[in-house]
Amino acid sequence: MPSDNDWVLYGPFDDATLMRNVMTYELARQMGYWAPRTKYVELVINTFGWPVYQGVYVMMEKIKRDHNRVDIAKLDSTDNSGDQLTGGYIWAIDRNIWVGDSGFTSSNPQNLFFSYKYPDYQHITQPQIDYIKAYTDSFENALAAPNFADLNNGYRKYMNESSFMDFFFFQEMSKNIDAYKRSAYLNKDKYSNGGKVNAGPVWDFNSAWYNIHYCGFDSIGGWAYQMTCWISSAPVPFWYDRMLQDSIYARDLHCRWLTWRSSVLDTANIFHILDSITNYIRPAAARQEANYNLTETLQGQVDTLKAWMFWRLLWMDYHMPGNCWNLGVADESTSQDPFDVYPNPFNAQFNLAFDLASNENISIEVFDALGKKVDEIPLKNYASGYNKIILDLTNEPAGVYFVNIITENGMIAKKVLKLD
Repeated sequence: MPSDNDWVLYGPFDDATLMRNVMTYELARQMGYWAPRTKYVELVINTFGWPVYQGVYVMMEKIKRDHNRVDIAKLDSTDNSGDQLTGGYIWAIDRNIWVGDSGFTSSNPQNLFFSYKYPDYQHITQPQIDYIKAYTDSFENALAAPNFADLNNGYRKYMNESSFMDFFFFQEMSKNIDAYKRSAYLNKDKYSNGGKVNAGPVWDFNSAWYNIHYCGFDSIGGWAYQMTCWISSAPVPFWYDRMLQDSIYARDLHCRWLTWRSSVLDTANIFHILDSITNYIRPAAARQEANYNLTETLQGQVDTLKAWMFWRLLWMDYHMPGNCWNLGVADESTSQDPFDVYPNPFNAQFNLAFDLASNENISIEVFDALGKKVDEIPLKNYASGYNKIILDLTNEPAGVYFVNIITENGMIAKKVLKLD
């Protein structure tokens, strides 16, 4: 890891897999973000000359402004005007529930509390406090305004939307109990370097990924941003619900989800990360299990996590808001829809069945989530009555596919899911 003087020694005592944070940060790095680099260690404390085994810990980077961490402009106590005043900043919806914290409350009726992270409360100056609070208020006011979705003067003027989309994916995939309302970091560079707010870095996923079994956080269905039974230290910001009211944002969110699901967030890739970590820490986990007489095995916990993750991701595939225009998916079909696909999900083959009132010319194309054509049935005249076509995707990887049915009256799009 790059050298530094601030580190975290994290004990995953409440995570029987020992890897929820480690896995999350690895996914974020694969998506091109900075996230804390990690290294597993076994901790032994010398107590009055006797070595006392403490089990498996994780040595990891702290969220910090640095060229090798959150790479934004340095902000000194003398940077109180002009371009220098505009960044960089790290702040978060993250009131410390154990000790007092320093920050500011937004002007929005939700009264969200934001904690100073960089500069911290000991070093931030009054002009810097005034600036970052005013910027946060401007962002929230733009979201609340009637013209919030305006492409030039709405909320996009203040934020990089792709980072908020990816932050949304992490919170929702993991069904994080603290989603959006604790450990919700934001960062912003100075104006001359872009100057808009980004969501992240991601942090604190020990109470996520099927590790909390109440309030519905262990259910495979439902959106975390809509859950209110766990207030924690703050309400869920209205931001995410508001942005999803913007049809363009929702469309782009869905497209971005499909792109990630065919690459970094592909179930096979996530399971590969889990398997790699499991194989690496297995001997140390066995020592910890023996030392503390644990009845839960590492492999059993990972298998349970995998099963939940598989169905959670599948639920999100089917319920992600918006419609991805560049993959031929529309809210409504361009003609009456007599077509049915089954089984869905499928393993190797699925059926396309349709009942025609009269003879009709039809062609069929099948695309993967990135828009690559993987199968097609050329234009053919089908007789009136019941017809059934078998489409075979045996040689294609698991994932979401789109079936475009081109008829004499227009195009109808269907979404299907191929399982492993």
